[in-house]
Amino acid sequence: MTRTVAPMASLGNTWTVAEEEVGESDIFTCVVYRNTRTDSVDKLRFLKIKEVCDDSPNASKNVDLSVLPPCKQCLLQHIRRVNYQVGIWKRSHIPDPDIPLATEGHGWTKNTDTGLIEPLWIDGDTSILPP
Repeated sequence: MTRTVAPMASLGNTWTVAEEEVGESDIFTCVVYRNTRTDSVDKLRFLKIKEVCDDSPNASKNVDLSVLPPCKQCLLQHIRRVNYQVGIWKRSHIPDPDIPLATEGHGWTKNTDTGLIEPLWIDGDTSILPP
């Protein structure tokens, strides 16, 4: 797990998330879910669902989705939100830092009804998420 430390430490240095940070976060998340067999949260999510559903034909009705790891698209939005917040903290010593809007690709969206910003959980096609 030591190989995940350097990319994680670089979060917030820039306002965009590097591919290396996304890949290492994928691996780190698998380790957090106590799995070292795979380095993909999508594969791990598939394996966890398969593990629960293979026990009995009606098991799919009792799957607790809250214990599953996030899919890659959701993890990416979470990493963007983390990067944005860490970026603000890393610039806290600057009197007037140049901080972009949270809704400009940083994992947040503006609710048109309330005017408040909310987490963007997933971006893109949600019909089929690959295992």
